Parts: sequence; structure tokens; C-alpha cells
Amino acid sequence: MMQYKNGLVFLLFFSSLLIFSANSLAAKRSILYQVLYQDSDFYDDNAFANKSIKVIRDWNSYADEVIKHTQDAIIDVDFSQSQVVVIDMGNRPNTGYGLKISSVLEFEDHIVVYSKFSVLDSSSGDCLPGEAINNPIIILKVDSQKEIIVREKYKTTTC
Repeated sequence: MMQYKNGLVFLLFFSSLLIFSANSLAAKRSILYQVLYQDSDFYDDNAFANKSIKVIRDWNSYADEVIKHTQDAIIDVDFSQSQVVVIDMGNRPNTGYGLKISSVLEFEDHIVVYSKFSVLDSSSGDCLPGEAINNPIIILKVDSQKEIIVREKYKTTTC
């Protein structure tokens, strides 16, 4: 009887482990995305703005953001199929700042956009960033109607 219980406990443990592992692997997958605009130029006045992250679900809000940040033509987006994410790091005092998308993953009920904000560490004096105000920004199209969460990572880079 004891051997039967041990075997049953062993079987239940490994089946739950397999189910948990299968759910973990199926819980996320990489999703295609398109960077519509990426820039570091500065188009506003000289005030230093705070960063902002926006998820846009309509054409007018999207067009307003594009016009605010670039003079490029507005790329068409079908908002019945997609959403737009604007990651704006705000005005920065020099060219030593950057922004990029690491990945976009789809989970059962949401999407996670992973971004990386980098800052040049020029303390060694080997290189110095340019003397210009810039505004790292990415406008990204995600083909999904699920809730979007943006996670950011901060990275210091050296020369």
C-alpha cells in the first residue's frame, strides 16, 4: 500500500511539473511588430520634458503624436487590427542617450513590449557625447488588440 501511495505521489508530482512546464512555454511567444518611427532629433522648444509611454488605439491620437515628433509622412495603421505604442524618453541634454526595442512577447491575455534605454557613461573621458539636445523616441505598431504593457530596462554604455 505504501509503495502504491509513493508511486501515485511521484506520478502526480511529475504530471504537474510537465503541465506547468508546458503552460510556461505556451504562455509567451514572440510577436511581430513594426517600428514606424525612431528618432533622436529635437522638434520642440528647449524645455526638458519628462518621459512618457502611450498606447494609442485611434487614428487622430496617432496622427497627433507623429506630427509632434517628425515631419515624415504618416504611415497608415489599421486600428481595428493594431495598436500603436509611443515610447518618448523626453528631451535629453546631449547625444549620449538611446532607445531601442528588445522584444515584444505575446501572453495569453496581454502583450509585453520590452524597451532598453541606454545612457553613455563618459566619465572616463575617452569619448564625450555631442552637445545637442535630443529626444529618443520610438513609435511602434503592434498587431494585436490585447492589453499592452511596456517594460523598460536601463543600460549604461561605455565608449
